[in-house]
Amino acid sequence: MTTPRPVLSALTASALGALATGLVALPAPAQAATFTVKNESQLRAAVAKANRATGQDTIRLGRSITLRKGSLEITDALVLDGDGKQIRARGKDRILDVRPDVTLRVEDLTLRGGRAPEGESGGAIRATGATLEVVDSRLVGNRAVGEGASGGAIMNDGGSVSVVGTRIERIAIADPETALR
Repeated sequence: MTTPRPVLSALTASALGALATGLVALPAPAQAATFTVKNESQLRAAVAKANRATGQDTIRLGRSITLRKGSLEITDALVLDGDGKQIRARGKDRILDVRPDVTLRVEDLTLRGGRAPEGESGGAIRATGATLEVVDSRLVGNRAVGEGASGGAIMNDGGSVSVVGTRIERIAIADPETALR
């Protein structure tokens, strides 16, 4: 006489085998992080990582940084903490380009020498459908010139902007009434 096998063990082994063939390992989502950066390469790498991560990341400047390779595109929630330092664009391009449905908080940071392309708006920051907070910062020597240009310091299109405790100095704009647009 044969010994009967327990039905539960047979079903469990069979069910596990069937499930195992349909399982796919998924990577864990990236978590919010804080980065301290001291040069353009580190800043760009931190922005890229922050854009891929979920949640609001923080990038803190350990030194002032000069951009040589164009604007920084922000596509996910971010706090940009200058810790009293500055980001300089040397009149080559705007500094920050903030995409729709993103929240960016700029604090204790000087954004200097941003320049929107001819006829475009937002010399230091262009925010499109985003939430932008600029706190205890300085926007210095930024420009948006040419036909239709506005927002020498900040251009906001369809989002919200809050500017608190911030100085806007020496901007160049086509229309003096459009420093912030």
